[in-house]
Amino acid sequence: MQKSNTVLILRGFVVLGVILMHTSWFFSSGGSENMVALSSMLLEVLSLFAVPLFMAIAGYLFTGRNKHAYIYSAAFFKKMLLSVLSPYLLFSTLYIVTAFVFDGHTYTLGEMVVDMLTGSAAVHLGFFRALIGFYLVYPFLIRFFTKCRESGWLKYYFAAAAVLQISWKVLNNIQFETVWISYLLMGTMFLRYLVYFSLGMAAYYYKKEFLEWIGRNRKFLVWLLIIFIPLVTVCWLEKYYWKTYYILEFICFPLNMFLYTILIAMLFYHSEDIDRKNTLQKRFVLYLGNYSFGIFLIHIFFMYLCTEYLLPLLQITPSMLTFYPLLFVLMLVLSLGSMEILARLPFHELLIGKVERRLLLRRKSGRTNSL
Repeated sequence: MQKSNTVLILRGFVVLGVILMHTSWFFSSGGSENMVALSSMLLEVLSLFAVPLFMAIAGYLFTGRNKHAYIYSAAFFKKMLLSVLSPYLLFSTLYIVTAFVFDGHTYTLGEMVVDMLTGSAAVHLGFFRALIGFYLVYPFLIRFFTKCRESGWLKYYFAAAAVLQISWKVLNNIQFETVWISYLLMGTMFLRYLVYFSLGMAAYYYKKEFLEWIGRNRKFLVWLLIIFIPLVTVCWLEKYYWKTYYILEFICFPLNMFLYTILIAMLFYHSEDIDRKNTLQKRFVLYLGNYSFGIFLIHIFFMYLCTEYLLPLLQITPSMLTFYPLLFVLMLVLSLGSMEILARLPFHELLIGKVERRLLLRRKSGRTNSL
């Protein structure tokens, strides 16, 4: 299945969400419960839709391209190697080298291997454990999903997926002294996103019905957002500031799942609407979406340079309001600039995944065009 504009638009929203998430990430560094910190925390609560949305897109595309992949094959794993493992290994190496050069962190060979295998070379690379996990279980998952779909059991499938996802989150939030449990949780990280990935699978089969249902129930979904956002915010206040009622952290897990599922549904609906119009907004989000995989990989490198060197040099700290828009713009612009360079290299797919040439910046008659 070819990528539709809707998928690229959704990936553009992923880029904005990821950059915003790692911008507002510093709200707890301000040192107090002030308005800047609270506003940044609220932005992070909202921006955390990005990785669940990425997983929903992955489920949609996996199903479109491999809906009959009931058995493991060499071609299936070759696709995984080119699209995921190669960029992951290259950028893991970049972050290990960065830690050595800038922080003086020394690695043994064993530590480097462990970081590569566990996605620990940088804070955001653990996400690849989940993505690779979905590759490994996909033939079983699509077979089970198809059986439930054809038997009319999808509601039970999603109920089971929700239980597994929340159970993984609860167990991961408990401090276990047994090492094998920690490794088991690390190896099954894909369960953290099972509902979102499955939502993407269902959207592939029931896209028309899905969009029609969202269109009929938009007001209801907005009201749910109005309810869930304050509830999730209270949980975050408990986690980072109050630290009184530990149980609120566990209550937050199902609330998060519902909140980000609703946000994914609404973004899916509005992406279809954006795709029907030829606007600057559409072109910009398409442009971002074309580089989404590479930006996800590299933006933390620029976040590190900005927060450790550039912004401190300018005496701009997380307690200042200007810190957040500056960091957001710097990360986005530097990431896009690096993508424009890398996309023109031979074998760029091994570095940043596939990109559509029609969406690259091109110079014509002395002017730069985005489409």
